[in-house]
Amino acid sequence: MKAITLILAAFFLMSNGCKKGNSDVIKTEAIVKDLGSPATDGCGWVITVGDVTYKPIILDDKYQNDLQAVIIEYELTGEKYSCPFSSGPNYDKIRIKTIKAK
Repeated sequence: MKAITLILAAFFLMSNGCKKGNSDVIKTEAIVKDLGSPATDGCGWVITVGDVTYKPIILDDKYQNDLQAVIIEYELTGEKYSCPFSSGPNYDKIRIKTIKAK
């Protein structure tokens, strides 16, 4: 009986321990903004959600339009982005999972 209980417990732990949920993915409306070329003291393309600004790791060229409204699904990377030639703010980096024009 103990062996069956141990086998069932091990099976339960293995099957639940391998699942990866999307609980860290956030879906929201946002605005794409151009903060100027990083080569000339700018910060490049950013995404603003409410009053918080994020730096996307990759932003598809077709969405690189200043003040474009979008709907995105993203996750925080835990990393910060500092503008190359500025002592300005550090932005949290995000990984965009999906994006579409609003």
